[in-house]
Amino acid sequence: MLPVFLCRLPLKVLTLVAFIGLVACQSPSKQLIGEWSIDSEALERSLHKLKIAPPAAPIVKSWKVNMTRDWAFRFNPDMSLEVAMHGAQYRGRYQISKVIGRTVFLRAELKSVPVSELDALLGISQEVSKIKVQHLSMRISDDQSTLMIDDLPPLILRRVST
Repeated sequence: MLPVFLCRLPLKVLTLVAFIGLVACQSPSKQLIGEWSIDSEALERSLHKLKIAPPAAPIVKSWKVNMTRDWAFRFNPDMSLEVAMHGAQYRGRYQISKVIGRTVFLRAELKSVPVSELDALLGISQEVSKIKVQHLSMRISDDQSTLMIDDLPPLILRRVST
């Protein structure tokens, strides 16, 4: 039996509350779906916190910004994954190994997308550029997530689209 105060609410309001509740409770593995890119503002803030000896600090900070600037990830509902980094395109599959709280732990295997039709025809760089990622995790909070890949420092991603 419903509490008295709920019985007095119009059906439209109850439907809206139920819908908002379902969307807010969406699992992290469902929230993973979509396109993610590096949050450049968060990256800049994190660089100020890095403790690096003065002669190397500007070099390391510049390297980190340039290395990760154009990284983008697209997680599809069919468990396929597309990654862009350093001008190269990769496609592959991911699997969710576990979900703990808001963190999704993944494994992925990617192959580079051929640069030209000739590369595709000859099969160049398909097996050579195969990438296996054993330790990938994303802690998702709405449209922002923290990405951990193997031994790299954490990266903050922002959702570009769903």
